[in-house]
Amino acid sequence: REYRYEARNVTGFISQLVRYAASGYFRCVRLIIPNDKKPSAVDFKLLELYEIAKAPWRRTRRSRKNRSALHYIRYKSIAVIMSTEGENRRFNSDHKKVILNLKRNSLKIFGYAIKIGKDPKTGKDKVLVRLDRITERSLRKRMLRISVQDSYRNPERLERAIGRLPYQSYAPVYRQLVSIVYAVNKARRKRGFEPINASCVRRFRKLNHVFVED
Repeated sequence: REYRYEARNVTGFISQLVRYAASGYFRCVRLIIPNDKKPSAVDFKLLELYEIAKAPWRRTRRSRKNRSALHYIRYKSIAVIMSTEGENRRFNSDHKKVILNLKRNSLKIFGYAIKIGKDPKTGKDKVLVRLDRITERSLRKRMLRISVQDSYRNPERLERAIGRLPYQSYAPVYRQLVSIVYAVNKARRKRGFEPINASCVRRFRKLNHVFVED
């Protein structure tokens, strides 16, 4: 089957990154494709250069030889190459200074911060997805500002606005959004406005097709 790598949207892009990270691809490189280059041409070059578009059985055999396996995914002009632990001279040499280890640092992309941490219950690695600090602060500031405007006096209108936020409710993201709701209600009470219901924050993630080919 032809190797798939082009995501349909941000939701699919992030969900596939999480799947790769959970499958042991914890080293990654973020790439920005310049405006003067055709994304499909860059895709072909990278897939060929690092032998990413190999049949699954060949990738498995390569991993058994202590060579790292690679995956590639792109949405518009943003692409990420993900790698397992192991040796890959070409990849390591080309990106030595920018390879990110998700067990140590977060991959910040499209407003999210993706990192691998330890599950306190099992002690095993777990992929954590939260809003990055800049995005969370900006969203909090914006929601606090509009929450006390007369145009949002009706709590239902503000609840709809929060329910339409584009962020997927991974557990850390959900907690961040609920925290913003609590801050919003504190500000609304001071203004004499009716508080909003925290149930307006979506609890579940939308399951969409990931790749353009789907």
